[in-house]
Amino acid sequence: MALQVDFSRFDVMDFLDLAINVEEDAEDHYHQLASWMDGKVEPEVIDFFRTMKEREAKHAEQIRKVRQRRFGDAEPRHGDRVPWEVEAPDYERIGSTVSLKEAYQISLEMETRAHDFYAEVKDYTTDDSILQLLEGLRLAEIEHQRYVQERLAKLE
Repeated sequence: MALQVDFSRFDVMDFLDLAINVEEDAEDHYHQLASWMDGKVEPEVIDFFRTMKEREAKHAEQIRKVRQRRFGDAEPRHGDRVPWEVEAPDYERIGSTVSLKEAYQISLEMETRAHDFYAEVKDYTTDDSILQLLEGLRLAEIEHQRYVQERLAKLE
């Protein structure tokens, strides 16, 4: 992650709020990748990015349910977006046009950053149920990386 954050100052609600934001950002970025590829590639490729978007949406919903059970309707203490955009592509680097290979590489970078985020934040909580959730999310990011790597390998 580009921005260094002291997660030792965060609590369970913070971790859940940030994780929701991470997954919502990923949804947005997969939507953007699907839009960039629309009309340039086969519909199957667009479906891949849309499927990844849906997976991120499911993660966000899973986290929201845990947060609701734990904290009810308590207001989040963080904005509605992660300030360091864990899963955000580097839009300045990629510009306005992107090839399919670049789109997959962007996806792989996003999933790797998300994995690293979950791996790091789980070191800062002792709550077993939250540890399990964060570990599950970390493992899901590895699975997402594998999906993207398979797509990249087909291009080679």
